[in-house]
Amino acid sequence: MIIFDVDGTILPGTSCERLFVRYLVKNRVLGLRSFVNFIIRAIALIPKGRYFIIKANKGYLRGHSVDSMSEIGLRFFNEVAAARISEAAIERINQHLKAGARLILFSGMPDFLLANFARHLDVAEFYGSVMEIRDGKFTGRTLGPFPMGQGKVDALEMIIRNSGMACHAPTTGWHASPPRGEKHVQIDWPAITFYADHWTDRFLLSRVRNPVVVNGRRKLLSLAKVKGWRVEEWV
Repeated sequence: MIIFDVDGTILPGTSCERLFVRYLVKNRVLGLRSFVNFIIRAIALIPKGRYFIIKANKGYLRGHSVDSMSEIGLRFFNEVAAARISEAAIERINQHLKAGARLILFSGMPDFLLANFARHLDVAEFYGSVMEIRDGKFTGRTLGPFPMGQGKVDALEMIIRNSGMACHAPTTGWHASPPRGEKHVQIDWPAITFYADHWTDRFLLSRVRNPVVVNGRRKLLSLAKVKGWRVEEWV
């Protein structure tokens, strides 16, 4: 099993959601209410720490139509994000696909955005922020383990045990599989490779047999040196 982080790894030097929010503001999709919702959600996330306040905060999506935002997300991907994907990442992904490996994209971005990366890269499975939806609109909340820090370990365990919301990228769209009863499946950690760039990814990097630090910053690079992890630069 090969797992790829996206922000900073496949998409070097930035995050998809940061670019997406700028795109929404530029195209006047987000108004004052969206920013108020973001602040309200940020306050609720304070106990979880500063990374969660920003990364796990999807309050700006509250009240927006799922169908409309998904269409905008696809336009954004085609106009902005696709061209910023690392050529080295594409080459590595294709190598693993040709070898017949099972690939999963892992990211904290909303699942409807991550679906576009999966489809573009021909990766069948992905796990992003699974968005809560009511009456065809986003609530601004997420479901299941948030894939950041220890949450990435928890989410991967959930996917492997087939007990949660693993997502797939068919050519016609994206969907989250409904939760299933938990199965007692032994996780083969030594068979997993994980590519990631951020300090918060150290939890999952430490669990797998083949951790690869890509575009890492000083703190993670120092840990990689101590642990003997492979280090690469993708541009």
